[in-house]
Amino acid sequence: MKSIDGRLSKLEHRFGIASNATRYLVILIEGGAGPAQDAYLEILDEAGFFPATGSYMVDFTLTPRGLNAKDAEKFVRENGARICGSCRLRGPEEQCEA
Repeated sequence: MKSIDGRLSKLEHRFGIASNATRYLVILIEGGAGPAQDAYLEILDEAGFFPATGSYMVDFTLTPRGLNAKDAEKFVRENGARICGSCRLRGPEEQCEA
């Protein structure tokens, strides 16, 4: 039974579905990171844009400059799929807005 548990554990880690696996985020920003990016990461995580495990990329360079805090939060909520790179998961018939 131990050998089966060990093999299943290895497969769970390999496919990124293990409950105790580490999650890695690659964050692209222009300039310095501020407290706003931390809040945006929480928003995106709550919205389900990040996997429970594995690695993912967040591109904050896509957010327009000069937005106030309220408008920036609205932009992140509405464009989470584009910011998180979820466009690559769609089929060729569905194009992400640039």
